[in-house]
Amino acid sequence: MNRREDEAIKILKKAMKKKKAQMKPNSSEANEIGFLLAELYIYKGDVQKASKCLAKVEASDAKFSLYKAIISMMDQKEQEAIQHWETFKEIQNQTIPPSFNEEEFTEFKNAVYLLKQDIDAAATQLKKQ
Repeated sequence: MNRREDEAIKILKKAMKKKKAQMKPNSSEANEIGFLLAELYIYKGDVQKASKCLAKVEASDAKFSLYKAIISMMDQKEQEAIQHWETFKEIQNQTIPPSFNEEEFTEFKNAVYLLKQDIDAAATQLKKQ
């Protein structure tokens, strides 16, 4: 959250256009670019654009559901976040032993709230400059 996200977004959008021009819109590279774009938009606090980036990505790993859970929490949609969190944990548990519990989600929720506060504070600070 160093407020240089816009520069990174421009670079990633160029890379995404290049992948589309190469007729590889659903390649693993395009998916990773989509995840990176979503992450940058999350850091900017723009959950709508982050969600749009994920809509263009194949849901092939746990990261997709984790990002959806973060976006839902930041958008104050806790029930939706719980569903995405459970999906994230199910996928994660395919390679790591199960460990889902209510306390874990509460820790996740608190971490997202702190992230959102940091993003809002950084945006407020930027506006003052």
